Amino acid sequence: GFSSLRDILNNAGYEVYTPSIGPVASNWDRACELYAYLVGGTVDYGAYHSATNGHDRYGRTFPGVLPELNNPDSELKVHLIGHSMGGETIRMLAQLLENGDATSAMPARRRYQPLFTGECRHWIESITTLCTPHDGSDDTKVYQNIGDLAQYAMGIIGTVTASNVNENNFGLDFKLDQWGLVRRNESYSSYFNRVINSKIWTQHTNDLSVYDLDVDGAAVLNGYAKAQDDIYYFSVACSNTHRDPLTGHY
Repeated sequence: GFSSLRDILNNAGYEVYTPSIGPVASNWDRACELYAYLVGGTVDYGAYHSATNGHDRYGRTFPGVLPELNNPDSELKVHLIGHSMGGETIRMLAQLLENGDATSAMPARRRYQPLFTGECRHWIESITTLCTPHDGSDDTKVYQNIGDLAQYAMGIIGTVTASNVNENNFGLDFKLDQWGLVRRNESYSSYFNRVINSKIWTQHTNDLSVYDLDVDGAAVLNGYAKAQDDIYYFSVACSNTHRDPLTGHY
């Protein structure tokens, strides 16, 4: 945490970007955001997915750091490196890029973005995951009895945005715009009431990271996001098991 790996790699001659996507959003939503970050444009979560999960279809707009990726004549490819949930997210992106999603690219739905068609140029060279819970993590079991409270707390903290940290602004941005959890030109009390009455809490959605990182959610992802034949996959396993000096347990 004391050095920027991006700066180290850039200084070594590599072209490296660190995307900014929703830290507690679902892998589907994060993959859509990562796509828009890379090629540019407004995030499109897909009409079917958005309607099914009860949030807005469109999100933030990005200028695009590598817009030529979608150029059919380009030979540019990227290497994607993801830590923890980031590893799941880039697997989801690869699945959508190379296979699309039939429910999101139905002609009757008129406008949809290339990500859902399965016709994108195959521009991922390799995927490397670091300490990614590909089969889910038992850590999420702590949320099973307080899941609603955990999601509520993440939303409250994460929706306060801007650069100046003060008593009304925690300086954090959890990027849940699709759920309407964005502070607008309004009083703090109005904003607070709008957040606590959001649909995200009342419908007990699985469209958040708490579910995707759980064993059950990971099983759903593994049944959907397959390994692609033209991508090199690398996975670095990590261990943080240690003895608790107070209990003697590990």
